[in-house]
Amino acid sequence: MLGVAFLATVAYVLTVLPGRSVPVPTAAAPVPSPSPSLHGDGLSDSHDGYLIQAVTLPARRGKAVPVAFRIHGPDGTPQTEYELLQTKLLHLYLVRDDMSGYQHLHPELSGDTWTAKVDITDGGAYRFYAEFVPKGRDVAGHPTTLGLPFVIPGDTKVAPLPGPAPSAVAGRYVVNRLDGTAHLRVGRSGLLSFDVPGCGWSRISGRWRTCRRSRCARRRSPTCTRPPRS
Repeated sequence: MLGVAFLATVAYVLTVLPGRSVPVPTAAAPVPSPSPSLHGDGLSDSHDGYLIQAVTLPARRGKAVPVAFRIHGPDGTPQTEYELLQTKLLHLYLVRDDMSGYQHLHPELSGDTWTAKVDITDGGAYRFYAEFVPKGRDVAGHPTTLGLPFVIPGDTKVAPLPGPAPSAVAGRYVVNRLDGTAHLRVGRSGLLSFDVPGCGWSRISGRWRTCRRSRCARRRSPTCTRPPRS
């Protein structure tokens, strides 16, 4: 045993000579995990070869709390080129687990990092949803949606979830589900059709939208019933 240890020591000394430094391996680029579904729903930090990586996440309540993140492409390098999606390069949504605290933000891209400021009024578990279309992809298709969760500690006033309803009020508009209160099933695509009385349809970046601000698709991969093309 002593002979083996001696030979190993000699081999090490001959390999790492005085004055030489041991090579330090470089950090591997972030690699997205395989996509479990065809369409991203924001419940994962990776999808379709793209990965969202937090730089700064909110850790306290307050106004204008900073948030920063990067999007990495399939080659592991930061994604810095995007197609316009509804007049913006990236849309960032914030919602708490009880569906309260909703905010729709438009971060700014500086170098390879997206930055924004959010208002956090209460504790609890939150999630950011980043929606974008990488450069060179068809904006009329499904955008890529990635998610980042974070928790604000302390006492939390949880908002009770309302029961299923065939209609809901959003500002001065009423949104009616044309299929009533039929349930969508987890893990399956489903058709969600609705109308908004008194609100005209318009096309933005090849997509139908209502009043230029209502969203057609929710996060569980349903599709939207649209007006016929003229």
